[in-house]
Amino acid sequence: MVKPFSAIQLLAGVLQHLQRDASGEIIWGVITQELLRRTHSRLEEDEGIITQYAFTRGTKVAVLFKEVSASEVKMSFRSRGALDVGQFAHYISPGQGGGHQRAAGCTLQGTLPEVQERVIAALQEELQHQR
Repeated sequence: MVKPFSAIQLLAGVLQHLQRDASGEIIWGVITQELLRRTHSRLEEDEGIITQYAFTRGTKVAVLFKEVSASEVKMSFRSRGALDVGQFAHYISPGQGGGHQRAAGCTLQGTLPEVQERVIAALQEELQHQR
């Protein structure tokens, strides 16, 4: 698939600032409104970004946070099977989230930092229960 240059710049911006939790089991990237402006991209150009880091060694769950506005964040989840992210998306965002065991998504209201903190903490708790 041929992608516009802006989509490649968006991918580079996300990969440059990837984060992992202390256990290394959760990895996440972020698309901010500022990154979209800087790369002249659109949120719709996020296709395939999460798959670039979802299978990093030691990772069980990957998240891509997408800042839709100052008060709304969309998320995409990928799992290597350790956690049913379809159920997790439905749990974290009832009526808004869903998918299947290895790929899911949802939308939450709140600022990007608030949503990130809430979702990462909930993922850590879910993974802790499975140990």
